[in-house]
Amino acid sequence: MFVWMFLQKWYPKVIYTAIILLLFNTLWSCPSYGNFTETISAHPKLSIINNYIPANLDSAKYLSTQLLSDPNITPETSKWLHCNLALISQLRGNGVEAVIELEKAKAISTTEPFLKAYELYIDALIGLEIQNESQALESVSTALEIYTELGDKKRQAGCYTVLSKIYSNLNDHNQAISYLNQTISIHQSFNNESSLAGDYHNLAILLAPTQPDTSLHLIKTAIRINTATKNHQWLANNYYVSSNLFKSIGQPDSARTYMQWA
Repeated sequence: MFVWMFLQKWYPKVIYTAIILLLFNTLWSCPSYGNFTETISAHPKLSIINNYIPANLDSAKYLSTQLLSDPNITPETSKWLHCNLALISQLRGNGVEAVIELEKAKAISTTEPFLKAYELYIDALIGLEIQNESQALESVSTALEIYTELGDKKRQAGCYTVLSKIYSNLNDHNQAISYLNQTISIHQSFNNESSLAGDYHNLAILLAPTQPDTSLHLIKTAIRINTATKNHQWLANNYYVSSNLFKSIGQPDSARTYMQWA
């Protein structure tokens, strides 16, 4: 019962953070799919912005804004830059600015499938934060279709993570677990341990009400991976969930230890 109360109160916040972190692990570490990703790789400024987004949001925003003032940029580049600015604003908690930038991106017509999927993915993230599950579901489903057509498995995994969160919000936990297992299958095929740590964390939360022992095992696996990779932000989330799981199974000493670590 305690774990279920914990999930109801904290799950949206914890798993939304997980989605954003998984986005970092997948969206910018994937091989090229589609013409525009090749454009990014070949263009010095675009490739710098692409590399800055996970690690240096201030620089990514500055360079994106600066490049938008260039009268010679293509519509595709402009759309990508506005999408980046929308995502950066979203990550900083500025939902209003994120919506404004995404609307600018949407106003730019292009047939480039990668860009359309990227736009829809960000739209889904915004829909999740404002608790508009219908918007998020429509956007991420279309993004998933495009990524599937492109053969982009890693970005498909990101879509499955978003779908898992949507169905969790809709209290369909079986469907949420099913989508998350598809994410795990893809990340396992690429031996992407960093992303798998996030997957195990999310699955642990979903399984906590009915399978606390399995949930603890998953969290410990996530802690092992994140310790090895020195991912301190993830570790804090892992420890917090671990603390509440130990409380649920009557181990207050362990619960206090993990809460101190968090």
